[in-house]
Amino acid sequence: MSAAAPSAQAPPPRGVSVRRPMQEATILAGSTLTVLAGAAVVSALPEMERVYAGLPGAGVLVRMVVTLHALGIAVSAPLAGWLMDRWGRRHVVGASLILLAGSGMSGAALESLYGILAGRFLLGVAIGGTMTGFTTLLGDHYEGRRLDRLVGYQSAAMGFGGVLYLLLGGLLADAGWRHPFLLYALALLVLPGLILCVNEPERRLRTLLPSDQGSARPVPVRRVAGFYLMGFAGMIVFFMMPVHLPFLLERVGKAGPAAIGGVMAGSTLSSAVISLFYRSIRNRLSSAAVYGWAFLLMGLGYLGFPLADSVAAVLGAALLSGFGVGMLMPNLNADTVSAVATPLRGRVVGGLVICMCLGQFLCPLLTQPLAEARGEGAAFGWMGGALLLAVCAFAVAGRFRSAEGMGVPG
Repeated sequence: MSAAAPSAQAPPPRGVSVRRPMQEATILAGSTLTVLAGAAVVSALPEMERVYAGLPGAGVLVRMVVTLHALGIAVSAPLAGWLMDRWGRRHVVGASLILLAGSGMSGAALESLYGILAGRFLLGVAIGGTMTGFTTLLGDHYEGRRLDRLVGYQSAAMGFGGVLYLLLGGLLADAGWRHPFLLYALALLVLPGLILCVNEPERRLRTLLPSDQGSARPVPVRRVAGFYLMGFAGMIVFFMMPVHLPFLLERVGKAGPAAIGGVMAGSTLSSAVISLFYRSIRNRLSSAAVYGWAFLLMGLGYLGFPLADSVAAVLGAALLSGFGVGMLMPNLNADTVSAVATPLRGRVVGGLVICMCLGQFLCPLLTQPLAEARGEGAAFGWMGGALLLAVCAFAVAGRFRSAEGMGVPG
């Protein structure tokens, strides 16, 4: 990993700063804004579908309120990564925070569903900058075990933030489906911390000098492509929950917005809890084994949804799948930021963000036809079966092994 040349005025070692606790807190708080995108409004989807029932294709369009921002992220993330590598992290992230607040709150005022969807696209453009930026800043300032610890905390913060946003969104949706859109004003609370507490990496770390060109560590294309594929598939699977679970809960348990928010929050909480132990998990299991366990837990949880006959049963399956998500996300982030040198990190992380967000965007388009034909529960069941088949195939091939040589159960 690139480092500044030693000198009498050398900067402190990476990760060392008198403002480090506040810097870490700001990065972790900013990372939670990624989950705010969907979590804030998911409880309002059933009511929105009733409001816009007369609009052709309302079923898919309303569900895209939760996922369309992913297309905006996919469009903006590569540009955000390039701009950060050229001009600095904080400028791009700061502008993104302001755009996030404005575009997110637009849904509280716009009457047209198409106008709301346009605002959701701009929300995604903003999140492309914040999502890429805060993850890149972690890789800039930390490495090794400290990085493993912080990416685990990052995923945990996103999980606990998601719990809070889901509960608040559910309560606000009980008062009216437009009210949850006001939660996006929270992005402005992160801006002072970014300005005052987050260090910009040394410019030399962000821009290759001519003398560095021959010695720069090349991008491991096959390895990074594997992370991209994992992120793409993982987001198709994960986003089935905010896209379809509210409607399953309404049919199974006659759940209202607050109950829907509570179940979604439970899943997010289990994800956050397991993320807190990511460093310990990673010390015992190989990176590939962590992916195996993640998809195994998600698959078992998804198979539980079609069997559920009450809100409590749905919650149990959601908790199990949340454990899998809590292992998947920190592993992806740690692997990606560790795979490349600092001067290229913004662009490579931007590529991961693109793949993950394309998976989010495509989720309702790929899964809604099955949900309409067979029901929401059947869609979860088919995906759960596919996940278990994939885990079995990888286990038979001997791909998932722990550091001590133990394979993942298939």
